[in-house]
Amino acid sequence: MDQSVVLPLYTAAQSRAADARAISELGVTGFELMLRAGQYAFATLLQTWPGVRSITVLCGKGNNAGDGYVVAALARDFGIKVTLVQVGLATSTADAAQAVVYANDQGLVAIPFTPAQLPAGDVIVDALLGTGQTGHLREPIAGAVDWINQSGSPVLAMDLPTGLDADSGGPTGGAGGAVVRATVTTTFITRKIGQFTGIGREVCGQLCFDSLGVPESLSGHGSPLLTILPPRPPLPLNTYKHQRGHVVVCGGDLNMGGAVILAGEAAMRAGAGMVTVATRPEHRPAILARRPELMVVDAAEVTALHALLQRADCVVLGPGLGRERWGATCFDRVMSGTTAPVVLDADGLFHWQRAAKPPQPAVITPHIAEAAGLLGQSPQDVQANRTGSVRALVARTRAVAVLKGAGTLIADEGRLSVCGAGNPGMATAGMGDVLSGVIAAHIAAGEPVYEATQHAVLAHALAGDRAARRCGARAMLAGDVIDELKASS
Repeated sequence: MDQSVVLPLYTAAQSRAADARAISELGVTGFELMLRAGQYAFATLLQTWPGVRSITVLCGKGNNAGDGYVVAALARDFGIKVTLVQVGLATSTADAAQAVVYANDQGLVAIPFTPAQLPAGDVIVDALLGTGQTGHLREPIAGAVDWINQSGSPVLAMDLPTGLDADSGGPTGGAGGAVVRATVTTTFITRKIGQFTGIGREVCGQLCFDSLGVPESLSGHGSPLLTILPPRPPLPLNTYKHQRGHVVVCGGDLNMGGAVILAGEAAMRAGAGMVTVATRPEHRPAILARRPELMVVDAAEVTALHALLQRADCVVLGPGLGRERWGATCFDRVMSGTTAPVVLDADGLFHWQRAAKPPQPAVITPHIAEAAGLLGQSPQDVQANRTGSVRALVARTRAVAVLKGAGTLIADEGRLSVCGAGNPGMATAGMGDVLSGVIAAHIAAGEPVYEATQHAVLAHALAGDRAARRCGARAMLAGDVIDELKASS
């Protein structure tokens, strides 16, 4: 992926290291960074809620609390009524202690957290815990999070909402853990991976970023957030179809023929020169009626299937494959009969698990439940630690792993990317079949597998966003996304 069209995302450890390097290499003090963070957050508060007359600032401990004390002081100086609340013991850093004095100089003294007597104010500022938070929330922080979420007031979170793991995009305490649901989150120095995947995309609300004057070079190598699709190179004038790649789609047991149609048509719309569908012969009339450009072979014809697989540049295995004997036979024949990269989706993943010596696919594309099956976990646990789960999938399969969902993750051994596009309307039947076809088309065109998968996931998500705008998120179908692929192919 062209680095000029991505935003880097960082882990909590990288973010803390960047903060420390800024202090040691730029000569800026920790309190100066705290002042800058508070000033940016307060400016964002005024811009978002220009008529605000009262705020309640909840502070925990450490530098995140210090940021909150600065916001409280600035608001008091601006003439806003401020209720400053210290939740738990004010165990603080030297910089946070300086921020307390800064607030005291404005006549502010924090009161203890007593939820029954606490006014919510026009806006609540969450400065309880920052990027260093881990594990289950304990009292009184847990009670403060519940109070914030039940208050009905809009919330400005400092750096990230309390309870959100900066790395995983799930609750710090695992599945079911409480997280502040912010209206706006102001984040500083780095954008964090967990803000863009899992529940992070939702609980952060509007994400506002400021580097605080710290150059990106101090943060090291980040994981790219994919938002802008780089243009594909123009086709040479003397191109012929074989140069654009031959995709084979295998699947479609009885009553599931639509899946291979969607995958095959998506591969063609994504630029494949030829697509052949290996399926049950009962589906041939429907496939040719829907899309005559697709070629069809009987997956049970061993000689024909073997010859077809020898000509394939990429194989999609799994759409509509089913879990019965027919699907198992197809899986075994395809995986033993091709040297081309294989994209495993849907029931292809099921058959991979049952294999005595699982062959190595090129790409796997599980949703949460499928990933849970591969990892022997619950779907809730996978969702609560998406980054850890996608890395575990890579270790388990040695493939490029695509963990679908809000903030789809793409990973291999050593790399991680986050898709910054897509919408809830894409949670509908056939959408994964379309994605597998798009990935295969990019691989068949000769792109390296990881880069091809990045491009395909983003192209699919952007097409989904266009389809949602055109059809509405609730009404959009997988076929609508295929129609929108034209804009990026």
